[in-house]
Amino acid sequence: MAQDEYGNAITLPTLTSIPENGEIMNVKFAGVVAFDPAGAGGALPPKNGANQVKINPSFAAITQFSASTTAAFKSQNGYGMGTLETFKITDSGEITGYYSNGYKQTLGKIAVASFVNNGGLEKVGGSLFTKTPNSGEAVIMGAGTGGVGSIISQSLEMSNVDLASELTDMIVAQRGFQANSKTISTADTLLETVISLKR
Repeated sequence: MAQDEYGNAITLPTLTSIPENGEIMNVKFAGVVAFDPAGAGGALPPKNGANQVKINPSFAAITQFSASTTAAFKSQNGYGMGTLETFKITDSGEITGYYSNGYKQTLGKIAVASFVNNGGLEKVGGSLFTKTPNSGEAVIMGAGTGGVGSIISQSLEMSNVDLASELTDMIVAQRGFQANSKTISTADTLLETVISLKR
């Protein structure tokens, strides 16, 4: 059995016959070259390893004459090595990754939770809420289905500031400042009275 430089088994093309000089290299001379990159010396990803690589040479469109060869690759159906450059989130919650070699694929999908009673959720700080017996259990669904709404990417969230609470706090702070000002004025009046008595 043929092996590569790392000791991985290589399946050589199975040719039904050897072409004669000047014979057309048609489909009967096609075969498959396959090897497993997850074998000895290969790069093994964390879980199941890389898929088996298969090369299918086809000579159906090549005519061979008794002269120097001019065969050349015109197209390919695979991708070179690439790294993740950016990603995009669609309205349905799908996360699509874009790679440096022009390849794109769906990396995952964002789920959306719905509750029977949204008002029963308990606020735990910021924009975070937690479920309670009053809210019921979360029903996980895809965005845009079952009335849970869609996801709007590349958009700013509307302000979640409670205006009534903030205005109340501002009034309290203002009244406190006024009270402090009155205290200082009263102390200043008392000092002036003491100085006048001494005179």
